[in-house]
Amino acid sequence: MVSAPAPAPGRAEVELTRAALGRVRPAVAIAAFVTLASVAGTLPAVAVPPAEIVFDGPSDRRVVALTIDDGYSEETCLRMAAILRRRGATATFFPVGSNVAGHPGVWRSIGRDFPIANHTANHALLTHLGPVAIVEQVRRARRILERVVPDAAVPEFRAPGGALSRQVRRILTTEGYTRTLLWDATNADTDLDASVGAMVRAGLRGGPGSIVLMHCNRPISASALEGIISGYRVRGYRFVTIRELLGPPPARPRPGGAQHR
Repeated sequence: MVSAPAPAPGRAEVELTRAALGRVRPAVAIAAFVTLASVAGTLPAVAVPPAEIVFDGPSDRRVVALTIDDGYSEETCLRMAAILRRRGATATFFPVGSNVAGHPGVWRSIGRDFPIANHTANHALLTHLGPVAIVEQVRRARRILERVVPDAAVPEFRAPGGALSRQVRRILTTEGYTRTLLWDATNADTDLDASVGAMVRAGLRGGPGSIVLMHCNRPISASALEGIISGYRVRGYRFVTIRELLGPPPARPRPGGAQHR
């Protein structure tokens, strides 16, 4: 499995003022303050290691993990879920929280068969935000998933655009996400000029243990999914969820070195 090394703790990358803390709910302010103080080294007893970045899984099995992000087209999301069911395949969905809240019936239907993970509340680029706003994006999305799809929600996280920093990763740890998922293959369906064939070829560039990125934002992505499933199957691959590929996330450290899940 390829993962980014965890750098040593350093000073905070942004400043959190008392005025900023005063504009948010107390619980969020306290969480952000503790996170920032830990990152800055002012609370040395509370180590906040950054969440691990994961691009792929172990390469000892011919399996791939399909992942489907965003959910801006509920019709496409339902169609992709139907294709997966019909083909006996699986995937992990990473919808934006606002899309889940806006179409709860769609996501309850998808959640009956597939795990659903956190992709922030509004598809925010977290590296552009301060710590309070990062906490809000992560926490609001988690609460939406726990309310709408409590049985399908899994403690996995993917940052929109793959935008990460040490600050973001440490806040993810404090919010219970000890790893954050990227990818090592994609069907390139964010390219508005790509054809179905081009998406299929791109999506099939994965190998053993690959995490394949897709989106359910446009109908063409559903059309490409059929070919991607067929292409991997011809090569002898099985489809697994993120949890089946990677196992449970690492335990979140407690102050003093104790671990808890």
